[in-house]
Amino acid sequence: MAVTLQAVRVSPAELAAARTSSAELGRIVGFDARPAADYLDLNWANGGLLWLSERAGKRAEAGMRRALDGDVVIDSSVADRLGLYSPVSFVEPVGVAEVAQVLAVPDLETLLERVSTDSDQGDCTVFGSVSLSALSLFRW
Repeated sequence: MAVTLQAVRVSPAELAAARTSSAELGRIVGFDARPAADYLDLNWANGGLLWLSERAGKRAEAGMRRALDGDVVIDSSVADRLGLYSPVSFVEPVGVAEVAQVLAVPDLETLLERVSTDSDQGDCTVFGSVSLSALSLFRW
């Protein structure tokens, strides 16, 4: 059974409801609450996203970690009742704007050139395309 990272864009009202209602949280994490375009399946990309953000500098790395880990964890007992494998975390709307600003790489071409010349290239081509999608998530 695969455990991957999912991201979803929700309104402040939906977030407030999810914090107090396991049924609402279940709708959101069950991909039933929002249009498909509001969900992003990062699959196994968190390691690659962190690898890429490390090369963009400490500020970008901190922003990516915040985006991936969230700021606040919804009561883990709710996640347990829903049968989730890890607690659900989120970033408040103000935090999303802060993360978006940090992750807005003004010179993406230069960053990708640095990645392509790095001696530890790994799967940078795959992670590069996934990273661009993930970065656009924070620019909604």
